[in-house]
Amino acid sequence: MAKTKLEPLQLSRAYSDEEARANLADFTKKQDRGHPPVFVGREEIIDRVVRGVARCRAGIDGSACYTLVICGAPGVGKTSLLEEIKKRLSGGLVDRKRIDKSVVVTKLSGHDLSDKGTVVNEIVNAYSGHYLDLRTEGGTVGTLRAEPVAIGGTVQRGKQEKSLSQQAPDSGKPWHLAASHAGFNKADTTLLLLIDEAQNMQGDAGSGPNRMAIDLHSGFDATQGVKIVPVFAGLSDTETVLAERGVSRLGSDGVIRLGSLTQSETEELVTEWMQQESFGFDELFKESDVSRASKIIAVASEGWACHANAYLKGLGEAILDQGLKPDLEINFDDVLEKGHDDRLRYYRQRLAAADLGRYEDAVSDAARLSTDGIVDSKAIESIAHGDHHLKMEDVDQGKKKAIHAGVLEYASEYDRHRLKFPIPSFYTYMQLDGDRVKFKNEMRKQIISHAHLWTGESADEKDLRH
Repeated sequence: MAKTKLEPLQLSRAYSDEEARANLADFTKKQDRGHPPVFVGREEIIDRVVRGVARCRAGIDGSACYTLVICGAPGVGKTSLLEEIKKRLSGGLVDRKRIDKSVVVTKLSGHDLSDKGTVVNEIVNAYSGHYLDLRTEGGTVGTLRAEPVAIGGTVQRGKQEKSLSQQAPDSGKPWHLAASHAGFNKADTTLLLLIDEAQNMQGDAGSGPNRMAIDLHSGFDATQGVKIVPVFAGLSDTETVLAERGVSRLGSDGVIRLGSLTQSETEELVTEWMQQESFGFDELFKESDVSRASKIIAVASEGWACHANAYLKGLGEAILDQGLKPDLEINFDDVLEKGHDDRLRYYRQRLAAADLGRYEDAVSDAARLSTDGIVDSKAIESIAHGDHHLKMEDVDQGKKKAIHAGVLEYASEYDRHRLKFPIPSFYTYMQLDGDRVKFKNEMRKQIISHAHLWTGESADEKDLRH
């Protein structure tokens, strides 16, 4: 295939504002957890969270609040979504008629749920500035105003000071959020507890039930009047992990499976990024270049938030490198190359973290036999046994680890006999056994096949220049 050079992006002026350059440099230095200062889509999901908080405040269920689970493949945008929910509800950027009283929002990780003291401390800190009843072994000590504390610190109300040294739960006894050492009888707020990487929660003894997760899911009956709305977000097996930890009966409306952004949503993300005032991008690009770049990155990223982010970082680096030069041009081919390299690193990191051993070779072989990124579980088992001499228990363990790491997931909620690669280009990567050059060529072919989206010409002409 002849390589067609992309027309460069033309800057309308020198990119010289020091503050803007510093903001952009900060963005480009962040790893995959760094998100663009832009959020698009997911409005229906945010609305569901808001409805859940409102329902909990109203006490409609009597004894239980609303538990929501957000599942999705790595890089689909779960963390960005939680950050957006936190920003909106903390800042009052929702219809306050739906949430008629104050809402406290805090964010933890799945690992934190295995450390009761950390969670209790985080909840106390979340209620900073709010009044609540705190109980000790001697009984209720009265309504206190919570201030930021650490375990062993204090809760203050005026000159009154009460020790929280007993806040840390006694791990040798059955523990509930509202047990004698850490009891909140009531508060004038609802706590929205966002739990990221929920698939990493452990049981109280390393496996099995997790009392903290169970209490949170049980609602304000278990928490003695404190209304807590937990939102668990994690990889595709998070619902399974929650069930293993004792959180079940979520209900069909309690689980959301997060997919990629649409073409138009990804274009909107890129367009808004290229017009960011904090980066000094106002009127920096020609309108036609903004439209062209947004379409190309939308296709290249496949609507995957982390990959769109990778290309935007590449574009940011190119602007910082080229913005002060006399020609004021951005080589868009270089931007895509940097984005491709970022994706390669990302996939290698995911596989390294999964630690699949020889099962990874079986998955690669199965990918080469697939034409659509979906493989039968039995096919992988057969390859693993016959070609890589794995025992059945090793195959089962490899499959579980691959799903847990987001390398594979079930073909659908109702089809658990087949497995798929959640990210299309991850499937390509596995097919090509991680070959850097072949992977980049495949990515370019994919972009060229969609050239008509921004050129108005047929894809067969393979012309990306305008």
